[in-house]
Amino acid sequence: KTLRLSATIEIYPIFASIYSTGKSFRIKESTVVTYSTSNFDIVMVLDNSRSMQVLSDQGIPRIDELKKASIDFLNFFLSSSEGIKGKGGNVQVGIVPFGSVVNVGSKYKNASWMDTSAISPIHSENFFRPKNRFELYNILHETWPGCVEVRPQPYDVLDYDPSPVDMLPEERALKTKRSARFFVPWFFPDEPDQYVNITFGARILPMFTRPFTWVRGNSQYQKSYLNDDILIVPRELKVTYNNKEEKKWHVERWFKRSKMLRKYDPKNRIASVLTGPGTGCRGLALPLSDLTNNKKFLTKEIKKMSPSGSFTNILQGLTWGWRILTPGEPFTKGNKSPDTKRFIVLLTDGVHNLPMGERNPHLRGYSAFGYGYNNRLRVDNFNFEDFHTTSKRNVDQFTRKSLRKLDLRLLKACKNVKKDGVVIFIVGYGSALRSQRFTDLLKECAFTPEHYFSAYGVSLKTIFFDIAKSISKLHISK
Repeated sequence: KTLRLSATIEIYPIFASIYSTGKSFRIKESTVVTYSTSNFDIVMVLDNSRSMQVLSDQGIPRIDELKKASIDFLNFFLSSSEGIKGKGGNVQVGIVPFGSVVNVGSKYKNASWMDTSAISPIHSENFFRPKNRFELYNILHETWPGCVEVRPQPYDVLDYDPSPVDMLPEERALKTKRSARFFVPWFFPDEPDQYVNITFGARILPMFTRPFTWVRGNSQYQKSYLNDDILIVPRELKVTYNNKEEKKWHVERWFKRSKMLRKYDPKNRIASVLTGPGTGCRGLALPLSDLTNNKKFLTKEIKKMSPSGSFTNILQGLTWGWRILTPGEPFTKGNKSPDTKRFIVLLTDGVHNLPMGERNPHLRGYSAFGYGYNNRLRVDNFNFEDFHTTSKRNVDQFTRKSLRKLDLRLLKACKNVKKDGVVIFIVGYGSALRSQRFTDLLKECAFTPEHYFSAYGVSLKTIFFDIAKSISKLHISK
């Protein structure tokens, strides 16, 4: 669209009046402003991990600098005082806060795209038999807090397709079940109780205490919120193994205590423990905000952001930003008009990370990718028997291999998002700038290398304003 601006000024000479005929001079100038009338759908994918509490170069917590820059960004597009069609008519903005996990909102518990029937291959993988996680929340008198886990490959890097017709090549290659396309609710499993020995006469008997950490020899568990059944451990667990049979016996009992379902009973709740299946999400992960032009609402949500996620899960943040932009489920406010311009503005202050290796059969603390032994990131040549009860160094090496796989999945997701016509702006901030390898990865993830911005020595306010100007496509043509 073109806006022509013109102005005329009439001047009456003073100093040259002796030569003047008494008439005035008229000066007329005009210019043409060309601006886009396309619909703009923009999603801000913002790091809310714990490291965002660190002071920025501006001398304030990183999260506070991000809030201020984000609110200015909203004002640029949605303020009625702006002239770049910022009156809210053809601009929609969404927000995806991310840290360890993404919260889609507990109101979507019964949505068609949620795995309400427990049919996803990962839904019950940490139980001995199939069990609906929503049912377990109900049994424990708890509500699902709204977080979801990362879907199995290849769906981890894809938009949601409620009724796929043709099998994707990736599905055939990975032999992934179609049921994997549904989103599985976050559920932190109860982990075995702390274990100690007591002496009863000449006998040493097992005893369980509360709470959360069990550390014994090569063993570590972190979260226990239910009393386990003491009868499933008839004798003392071994620290070292004399033979394979002894090792097998030990591991079987680890998983009996971890995977059994009968302990999920409100009678078994540990009164002194505040954790539960929503641990890692409840009170930590702020729900995402769907596309809207309601500046007051979005500003309020930005002000709620806090540095709470223990880890940085960029992949899940990016893919949920994409799913908000597309007009189909799971979110349907994306503009269907063919001239809609779609953008993701992603900020991260750190590289991908996961709970580091723990010397127990789980191999790693629980995350949006499950436990380490679930191997959802598909580390090559993974053999569970080679890892459980091994040294911490080897288990940490497994975690590092998982992180490299996660980086590759991020690049795959970026490729898919860009192929869908979405322009990705990425801002590297804080510790994300320390690794040249990861900086190069972020540049590759951006729409072009020019769409990557380093916050080193530059305020977020300046960077976000530059991105906003680029999106608006406002320019003087004459």
